[in-house]
Amino acid sequence: MGDTGTVKLWTKFITSSYQSEQKNSRFDHSSAEELTLVEWNGRDCNPLTTEEYLEPQLHPDPSFRKVVKNTHSFADLLAPRLDLGNGNIGLQDLTSVGRMFEVNCGSTEAKSDEVLNRIQEKVHQAIASSFPEKYGNPWITQWFVQDDVNGLARVLSMRLKNYTESSLLESRYTQHWFRIIHEHFEDLTQNGGLYPYGTTKSINWRGKSRRVRLCIWRSDTQHRHIGDDETEQICSQLQHSLAESEIVLKPLDAKDLYEWLTHWFVPVPDAHTGFEDTFELLDAHPWTNDQQSRAMALYSGSASADISRAALHGVAPWTWKRQGIWWFRCQPSRFITIDELTSEPEIGHLTVERQFGDAVATFWDQVPQGSIWSMSVVYSPQEMIEEKIARVRENSVGDDAAAVERRSLADCALSEIVRGNPIFRVFAGVFVFGTSLPELDRKSKRMLSLLSIHRIRPVAPRYDPIALDSYIRALPFGYDPKQDSKPSTRRARLWYSSHIARIAPVLGRSTGTGAPGCILFNRGAEPLMFDPLNSKEREKNAHSLVLGPTGSGKTAFLIYFLLHTLAVHRPRIVLISALSTFGLFSEHCHRQGLSVYHFRVDGQSNAAIPPFRHAQDLLDKSTSDTQIKSGNYRDLLGELEIQARLMITGGQPNEEKKLRRDDIDLIRSALIDAAERSKLDGRLQTMTSDLVDALNQASSSGNVRGRTLSKRQQQRASQMASACHIFCTGLNVRLFDSEGELWPETDITVVELDLLARRGYEDRLAVALTGLLASINNRIERNQYHARQTVVVIDEAHILLQNPLIAPYINRICSMWRTFGAWLWIATQSIRQFPDSAKELLNQPEWWYCMSMDEDEIAQIERFKSLSKPQRDLLREARKSPGRYTEGTLISSRLVTLFRNVPPALALALSQTEKSEKAARAKLMEMRKISEIEAAYLMAESLRALRKGEEKG
Repeated sequence: MGDTGTVKLWTKFITSSYQSEQKNSRFDHSSAEELTLVEWNGRDCNPLTTEEYLEPQLHPDPSFRKVVKNTHSFADLLAPRLDLGNGNIGLQDLTSVGRMFEVNCGSTEAKSDEVLNRIQEKVHQAIASSFPEKYGNPWITQWFVQDDVNGLARVLSMRLKNYTESSLLESRYTQHWFRIIHEHFEDLTQNGGLYPYGTTKSINWRGKSRRVRLCIWRSDTQHRHIGDDETEQICSQLQHSLAESEIVLKPLDAKDLYEWLTHWFVPVPDAHTGFEDTFELLDAHPWTNDQQSRAMALYSGSASADISRAALHGVAPWTWKRQGIWWFRCQPSRFITIDELTSEPEIGHLTVERQFGDAVATFWDQVPQGSIWSMSVVYSPQEMIEEKIARVRENSVGDDAAAVERRSLADCALSEIVRGNPIFRVFAGVFVFGTSLPELDRKSKRMLSLLSIHRIRPVAPRYDPIALDSYIRALPFGYDPKQDSKPSTRRARLWYSSHIARIAPVLGRSTGTGAPGCILFNRGAEPLMFDPLNSKEREKNAHSLVLGPTGSGKTAFLIYFLLHTLAVHRPRIVLISALSTFGLFSEHCHRQGLSVYHFRVDGQSNAAIPPFRHAQDLLDKSTSDTQIKSGNYRDLLGELEIQARLMITGGQPNEEKKLRRDDIDLIRSALIDAAERSKLDGRLQTMTSDLVDALNQASSSGNVRGRTLSKRQQQRASQMASACHIFCTGLNVRLFDSEGELWPETDITVVELDLLARRGYEDRLAVALTGLLASINNRIERNQYHARQTVVVIDEAHILLQNPLIAPYINRICSMWRTFGAWLWIATQSIRQFPDSAKELLNQPEWWYCMSMDEDEIAQIERFKSLSKPQRDLLREARKSPGRYTEGTLISSRLVTLFRNVPPALALALSQTEKSEKAARAKLMEMRKISEIEAAYLMAESLRALRKGEEKG
């Protein structure tokens, strides 16, 4: 049904069909099965008035002979009963079996309208065709969606601990970071959130977890425990069908249902219990999977084994009939029933992002906190639906406009069924919760308004005489199709299956893979988790590119990522930067017990980076044979050749063009001679001067390694020796012609190139960088049999990789790092300055983190990486709000999504590199006579207090 006008007419038709059926009802009330209407007041609780308590509450419909005002227990009204194991839940009749699932929504990000339409059609087919049509006792599905806020910090912290290696959990660094991150999660979930969505004050950005649950069952009193095999088959079919749209159904069990209902029925534990919240109550009273308890539940009816009784924890709910309110632990809630859809719903009507003013949000982002959507779908045989429509058509006699319209719409509905768009009964509505009656009323009014705005017509509570009953029917596994057999209590409406598929909360924002190796957020404040260092999370490698212009939050993102990765995985980290970007970060890590080594090139230190230090490995044939056998062959001579060419040409394109093939052969031969020369002298490292001597010797003797040189080659050898000799004079002697010390094995190594990153030092920067990477590579190879991974970060890469020879050299070195468990992370603020020779290097990273950028920067990305139109659109979507958040786009083989970085205040304080931020730190240092890292800690406290809306003196 793609025509909105037709949908509106269809809605009118359905409404008129109900009115017609009530006038011409074919039900024989005297012979119909007696039904129960719930108007329960609660045991040992005072009703609203004495008169209401004493007055017989018989419903006007004579078929309702019994009105439940009080029972032995409220649990008698609830359907879930037994834990049958393997995710099977026994229902109230002790014969029916249900299953429950957690729904991981399919992401709609970076998907074109055409792709979304295809996904929607697959969802429609899965929902419409997975359930066989049964007469008498049809299959029922119940969809629930809610945002969990309370306990998010607890859940995420527990997931982090379970994910982290046990050997790291006791370390000072990991314990400190987990405390920081837990406090951060608590701040995110505080009342009112961290900030509003744009200027939309009614929507707050507050940390939450959007939970979508699905219940599936069928009632049958004729067979004991029917559906064990059939239910399994149907659920499996639905799982596979939805998986084609990246929608994952995760099976839940009785324990999950018990905990969910406990939070529902016991929002706040009794004060005398001593429990601060429901989570503590559940810790003290967990669900048991004991087989004996499940077996005894069939006979004893003990509260400990009955899911519904156990979830009440002795709470006695009570009601106010006239207002349709249920009270649990003195907190009111109500169910607002949906009457009809006023127009065709959009794809992902509840949970897909759309523009609302200046904010991008979903419908469910706007609902009052704690609300729960409930939608029950009854898969009645289409023959019954067709008969119903035909009956209404037959009753539409006459030539008046209304009758003609009803007949036309009936024909349209029958045609839709034939075309594969079946019609099912749907009972839908929203649970609204409050801590007081005024709050519940405010939330109810807002919900009524939102539903109407989004083209869903609700039944106002004051006009719903059976709201208490509807509340019970909308609970998990609670819906009873028989309740709709009477027009006076009918709340289900006929919906096209295509509309059900659009309303079903199966599409939404990405939440990542669920592995908490990195925890960011989506725009809805849900945790977005993934982990490049987990081999199960990647297809190729964990090489990464972090791209973001000045002010985009690139440094804050990188430092937060590193802080978190160290706590979870503890890789060895090597940081190469032109500036002292990681000074505070490394000092903080050192204070938390990690070992740190600083290597700074500033013209005053004794730092040495001999580029040919490991040339003697060329002479060790056993090393080459071992590499070939293991499949990890390294072209060391090719790497040394690039370093020598950098010295000779400075990496300048015009000088590179002058090199002929015989010149390259001469360089390689001279490198081997230099290695032999240093070894004969009894030295462990080959120096730049050894290469100069080898070239001069070749020039003067006219011979190199037994091969006679032409006069031109002799002249070129002399010229190349002179070019290399530049690196053996002045400051260069200390850097490139002195024996370097072996770096200690530390957790973090920080290399600051400082002096070499300045203008005029480009050739020396290139040589130094290749020498550094050669040393790093040797250490990585040496540790390849250790479980610990290595992350090498090159920051300000637009400065360090400008030379056209550098990128091919790095690409040559890191091509084997995957097998060594080492990963290159390149961070830059401008990809424009990368030479074209960097294309092969930038093709390696599987993970691209692109912070907010403009059109020109997006075009620059396409020099090195092909982008689809939806990916380009997603890159344009990234925004930033200073002091609140920065956004970016993650593009990897398995995950393409927008992310929002809202790191802990500590990560922000350690990454502050702006002049004003440095000045603020300096002022604190002077006022309080403290170190720079201590000043950063104070700024972190102030930032956190500012976020929480507190004043910090």
